[in-house]
Amino acid sequence: MTVNIAGASNKNRMGRLTRHLQSFENNRAYTRNFRRDVQYVGSFVGRDFKQLLQILPVVLSAEYTDPVVDRDIILLNESLKMLEKLCSLVFVREIESNLDEYVGLVKTSVEELTKALYEFDMTTNNSKPFSTRPKVHYLHHLHEDIRRFGCALQFETEKGEMFNKFIREQLFHTNRHNPSRNVAIRFGKQELLKHVIDGGSWINKNKKRVQYGRSVKEFFCRDDKSFRLKFFDAREYAENNYDPVRSTPRPGFSGIFQNSITGCYFVGLVGQNELVSTFEVSERNTHGRLLCHETGDECLQLCDVIPLGVLD
Repeated sequence: MTVNIAGASNKNRMGRLTRHLQSFENNRAYTRNFRRDVQYVGSFVGRDFKQLLQILPVVLSAEYTDPVVDRDIILLNESLKMLEKLCSLVFVREIESNLDEYVGLVKTSVEELTKALYEFDMTTNNSKPFSTRPKVHYLHHLHEDIRRFGCALQFETEKGEMFNKFIREQLFHTNRHNPSRNVAIRFGKQELLKHVIDGGSWINKNKKRVQYGRSVKEFFCRDDKSFRLKFFDAREYAENNYDPVRSTPRPGFSGIFQNSITGCYFVGLVGQNELVSTFEVSERNTHGRLLCHETGDECLQLCDVIPLGVLD
């Protein structure tokens, strides 16, 4: 009987969460692709994981407020908030200044996350505690790794695993009789040609070290980009944890801009006709999120601003 009640309670909670998420369907930030990913989620990595952490704590804070009925979810949401804070610190490419302060913030955030997980485990009598798992322990060494190797995105494993897509694409060009050998030979030939294109040398038949000649060099300089695209014919080897800023953002792009004339920084949204609306951070809402409001100033031309960062 107890199991049935617990199952019914969890079903009601998921129903409430689903209905609350559906109320955001008209929000441009809550895209159809992301809704599909949430519906059929198995695991999240990279940018999808960041989006989920940005959305889920806000929804849970607004929907689950009863300190008795929703006690477990409220406690779990505190851990999600700490995890969201940690991820916002970790998903960066470089630290231009105050490295010691940054490392200290990472260390403090990990300790706060562990404390929140421990309180959830102890309060709910979690049979499989989160706070004692190896991955949580590894996080306590993250600040040391950052000091040794730089930002965490520089030594993550996800980008290496994404090389599987190139192997899969090469398999389509084999006869499936000996795919491992054929793929290895194809990658080997590509690496050899890359070595030549990049100015590398090799030993010829006369046992002398040589490089490519002047005519080949002029060809690469004249048509290098087109040649690489036609020969290698593969997608860019890039992961989705970091969205590079396009030189010419499309309509709907939101991010941090710099006015090339005045040098001021602002939050902007690219609209139609390459006009950028300016926003300013005004206050925090009840859940601690920053709210931006349009300033009402005259829109700037896209050619007069410099895009610096992407806002999800």
